Amino acid sequence: MINLLPEPSEIKRIRKRLGLTQSELAKLSGVNQSLIARIESGSDPRYSTIRKIFKALRERIQKREIKIEKIMNKKVIFINANDKIQKAARIMSKMAISQLPVLENGIVVGSLREKNISELLKRQGPNKEKIGDMKVRKFMEECFPEISKNGTLDNVIELLKYEPAVLVKENGKIVGIITKSDLMKLVE
Repeated sequence: MINLLPEPSEIKRIRKRLGLTQSELAKLSGVNQSLIARIESGSDPRYSTIRKIFKALRERIQKREIKIEKIMNKKVIFINANDKIQKAARIMSKMAISQLPVLENGIVVGSLREKNISELLKRQGPNKEKIGDMKVRKFMEECFPEISKNGTLDNVIELLKYEPAVLVKENGKIVGIITKSDLMKLVE
């Protein structure tokens, strides 16, 4: 079996996705930080150096030492419980997302998922006008699970086995959201 390494130009992208500085990567891989900077600038490294760097990056992913705040989306898009389904569908379509946390008086009270709207369409048939005018609160599900900003990636992965999203909290306030697609970014 041939074991091909990614191109050296990928080091910077992967390093940033993992939330590592050049110095942190240098320490993990046993390679000088200035050499990593030169490689990221386009310098042609030795194969053995590239192997060390990619080995360190792989181990970092496998150990899941990635901080939650490095992978979470800090811009959480909410919908109000009294908003209409039409507004929720527009937001989901425009933002290319499949779920929304639902707020009422600034507090998360539920979630609306693409499947809720699909099931509603199936039940109601083509009477789209009436569906669009219905309130989100009538079709929302339970809240997404929440995890502390200081939680572990392993905890997030476990929660995402059963839920499409996890909300991230700090000092009682929602500061981010992590979905299954965010995890896929770690292995790109």
